[in-house]
Amino acid sequence: MRIHPDAETFVSEHKDIMNITGAYVLESERKAGMGTMLLGAVQE
Repeated sequence: MRIHPDAETFVSEHKDIMNITGAYVLESERKAGMGTMLLGAVQE
């Protein structure tokens, strides 16, 4: 999971907003909820 304070849109150019600029889960680990857990951790 990769996040940055800026991305490809002006809509989210706010000092308190981070943008997910990359997310990847190994194919062997997909459908195991890993991506959902990573997203939840980033949102916290």
